[in-house]
Amino acid sequence: MSNIVIEGLEYVEAPEVVTSLELENRFKDTRDKFGIPKNFIETFSGVSSRREWSSEIPVADVAFLSAKKLLDRLDIDVNEIGVIINTSLSRDYTEPTTAVIVHDKLGLNDRCINFDINNACLGFSNAIDVVSSLLKTNQIKYGLIICGESFQRFVTCATDRLKDINISLENFMLEFATLTLGSGSVSMLLCKEEDSKYSEHIIEKQIFISDSKHNMLCKADHYQMVCQSQDMLKAGTNIVNKTLDICNEEFPDWRDTMDRFFPHQVSMSHIKVLTKYLGIDAKDMELIFPYLGNLGPAAWPISLAIAEKGGRLVSGMNIAILSIGSGFNCSCIKVIW
Repeated sequence: MSNIVIEGLEYVEAPEVVTSLELENRFKDTRDKFGIPKNFIETFSGVSSRREWSSEIPVADVAFLSAKKLLDRLDIDVNEIGVIINTSLSRDYTEPTTAVIVHDKLGLNDRCINFDINNACLGFSNAIDVVSSLLKTNQIKYGLIICGESFQRFVTCATDRLKDINISLENFMLEFATLTLGSGSVSMLLCKEEDSKYSEHIIEKQIFISDSKHNMLCKADHYQMVCQSQDMLKAGTNIVNKTLDICNEEFPDWRDTMDRFFPHQVSMSHIKVLTKYLGIDAKDMELIFPYLGNLGPAAWPISLAIAEKGGRLVSGMNIAILSIGSGFNCSCIKVIW
């Protein structure tokens, strides 16, 4: 059976830098009322800054930016793209989908399938699985995955609520995870190895596992995300450990053969747990959350693109990509670069 390869990958950083201390200053009086130390967001999460788009730019335009950048660089016939899948948590509308809007903006053909996958932070990994299946069954030649995250509305709504001097400490802490969110855009093109013009980046295997009893630990609508952060850390650690145990069975000696790890990027607490379990150093990971924040499903593909641009990926490298979606669902992807 044909190998599936990452034909290309592009990202666009949102232009406006917002530090964690700037966010805190929006609700300084409330923070001080509870005796919470200054710069607590960075201290507890490791996120020193994040980026934001202008409030006027639609999510579909955010996703379009990296997709257009990628297709312009690869110079492929867009009529050969058989599917476009959007994986953003951010969205302009309940309907239409972001995928169909970007389909139109890119001028894709009327036989190109288009839809959104919304599965918390796991969406991009799910889309890789779907596109790979379509490629392996010869239904398409190219598959385009897009993700445009624009979380500033979440963050602004959260800081507005935190300005309320009468808020309880419990409700204050439930908003904490929202304060780590960042924004960005990333797109990836997949194809079969024999159709590739530019790449040898083989997606060797993908593993999924679920632990759905934790489905209410993180809840979000269009204006608020409420997370039980400590319970999520504990449940997330358990499912990651289970996933890595399966990886040990599926990929002999995989911990010793992996050259670079691209983990789920939420906070330094999560990274410390992961490095301890894997027995590796954080320098073996591509970490972007300290300066870009939690980018949701866009996190690991953006970190992969940054590593590629920075020359930290060389041909033949074994790469492990770990993603987690609240609920919980977990995925590990092995790529031979």
